[in-house]
Formats: sequence, structure tokens, C-alpha cells
Amino acid sequence: MPAYPWMREDDMDIADIDAKIRAMQTLGVPYPKGYDKKAKADLHAQAHLIAEDIVNTTDPIALKGRNKKDLIKEIEKKDIVAIIAYLQRLGTDVKVKPSK
Repeated sequence: MPAYPWMREDDMDIADIDAKIRAMQTLGVPYPKGYDKKAKADLHAQAHLIAEDIVNTTDPIALKGRNKKDLIKEIEKKDIVAIIAYLQRLGTDVKVKPSK
């Protein structure tokens, strides 16, 4: 499998996430009404947890004395975090409960 090194370097493009959520809702994706207003906050919270896990499970020698908080802020913006979040959620949203 390729290394995809740019995913560690490139930042996520989330500027129009609310519009993307609304577009997916029109296609039938079952996001709750008004989710477009809180999607960025959810994205940031999930990205922060993933970045914390990455930093906290990294060998301290590999951190090269870098401040963990700064490193977390840097990592949580990267494309690789979006892929990790996607893989973590894969298959978990298919169990939609039928409406009564």
C-alpha cells in the first residue's frame, strides 16, 4: 500500500462542511435536522481526540522534545486525521433505527 505522505502534511479543507452536510441530506443521508450548524464542532472534537491518541502513543524520543499540546493542535488539522476518523466510523452508522 502506498505511503500517502501528503496526508500527513496537507490540512483538511473544512470551509464548506456545512454546505456538504446539507447536500448529503438532500441525497437522503440521515443527518439530524440542523446538523450542518454543529458539524464543524463535532469534526474538531473528533480530530482532537484522534490527535491526542497519536501523540500519547508516540515514543517520547520520536517527539524530539516538542510540546505535546502544540503537536496535537498541528496534527488535528491534517488530512490523515480525516481518514482515521472515517475508518473508525466505517460501518457504525448503518444501524439506523426506523422512525415510528
